[in-house]
Amino acid sequence: MQLLDTIDVPSSGGVRRIELLKGDLSAIPVEHAVDALAVSAFRGSYAPVRGTLIGALDRRGVSVKNLARHKEVDLLDISNCWISGPIENSELNFRHLLCIEPAVNKQAPAAVGDVFRSLIPYVTGEPWISRIALPLLSAGNQGFDPVDMLRAILDASIHWLSTGLPLAVMKIVIYEREPDELIARARETFRWYADNMDVQRSQEDNWDVFVSYSHADADVVGNLVDRMKRLEPSIRVFHDRSELAAGNAWQHRIFAAIDASRKVVCLFSPEYLKSDVCLEEYNIAHLRNREEGEILIPAYLRSTALPSYMRLLQYVDVRECDSDRLDDLAHRLVGTSRSAESSAASVRADGSPQLTRVIDVVVPAGKEVRLEIRVRADDAGD
Repeated sequence: MQLLDTIDVPSSGGVRRIELLKGDLSAIPVEHAVDALAVSAFRGSYAPVRGTLIGALDRRGVSVKNLARHKEVDLLDISNCWISGPIENSELNFRHLLCIEPAVNKQAPAAVGDVFRSLIPYVTGEPWISRIALPLLSAGNQGFDPVDMLRAILDASIHWLSTGLPLAVMKIVIYEREPDELIARARETFRWYADNMDVQRSQEDNWDVFVSYSHADADVVGNLVDRMKRLEPSIRVFHDRSELAAGNAWQHRIFAAIDASRKVVCLFSPEYLKSDVCLEEYNIAHLRNREEGEILIPAYLRSTALPSYMRLLQYVDVRECDSDRLDDLAHRLVGTSRSAESSAASVRADGSPQLTRVIDVVVPAGKEVRLEIRVRADDAGD
């Protein structure tokens, strides 16, 4: 396997690497060993067709059809993917198979979006994937242009890795028997991204609370936002997704708005889990929460079966759109945004600590208790 080029992506967790290689993913050498190999397939179709990666793996004794019968984690319903159990073959140099099965009629960028939605549970929990190899997904029998797929993969991976996706290495492998002209175009495209990489997201106005919800729950969410604004008229809430374009590999506006929000509340419901945009919002907030802590507030709006990785964080139970519990949630969101604002105001203009802090405590009954504690330092700085 030949390394053609690399891109180093800076992130808060250190430098992540994207590699472009030429080779055969069914015969990964030990120096390029990975935790998972990604393949793409038509939904439920794992025939070992000659000229495909699934076919090449079958010839080496790895039946994707058999692995599909014993999935370790199945997220087909929400992320169009599943992951196999451990593959006991030391010669293959990958431990798990990650199979992406994009929905019918998806465009290339959306199919790539499935890859990153699929990775979140596995890079933040068991089986702890940190190195992954993938071909130019959906560029074979599914008919997408290989260079278009490479652009979509690079565009999404640079933004996800810079945001905090804890993936150490992503290896994008072009099949070694592809025409020289295609390999040259791929190298030129990869080098363009390396030379023009811009991981800076546009500046977004600051928000106190970002509300992630399904449009099926718009009426309930609108009432929740109204309650928050009645409690605190000045609170800034981002909950309008009218400007967000569905079907992209990553959502630029979502990255910017979530990055600029003190808190993100995700309102789970059956429709929430069916929405790529909602899952995108949750995953971005989840990564930010891992990096900074106390950002994400999951709330169970209506009963639905959550995947295991979404059950790891303690959630607020407001089922089934219970009015009193929603009122409590509104108080909590207003209270956390005020606490964050007070903490931010406790630093002087020169960056030194301000030893005066105001904490607002809002009780569910609707009464406010304002406590102001002042601590004065003496001349010795004690």
